[in-house]
Amino acid sequence: AACCRRFCFGWLAASVIVPLVAALGQRIERRRLLLAALLACLVGTAGTALLLAADGPFIGLLALAAVLAVGAGVGWSVITAMLPDLAHDPEELVGANVAATAAEAEARAVSSSASIFAST
Repeated sequence: AACCRRFCFGWLAASVIVPLVAALGQRIERRRLLLAALLACLVGTAGTALLLAADGPFIGLLALAAVLAVGAGVGWSVITAMLPDLAHDPEELVGANVAATAAEAEARAVSSSASIFAST
């Protein structure tokens, strides 16, 4: 149950913040925005590992889940926005979109499986 709350809290935070950051994507260089998103993912992941190792407070895990979810949401948005710039022709764009969608689906499946495994 705690794992489910952490997951829901993180994605709730991401659903509020990601659209706001998407508007910034028009003003900030995409590479910088992607770097900031990856840094947020690093902080969220490393912080969670350290907090779990130290048997830290649950509220800290919720905060780190929010940081990680926002970083992942922003990063994924930037990556998908960059795909048309990277493709040289329509066939490459279709292939890139298929690969990106498959990667996202696989990441969600692995994440859900890991959450279920961790909560047992």
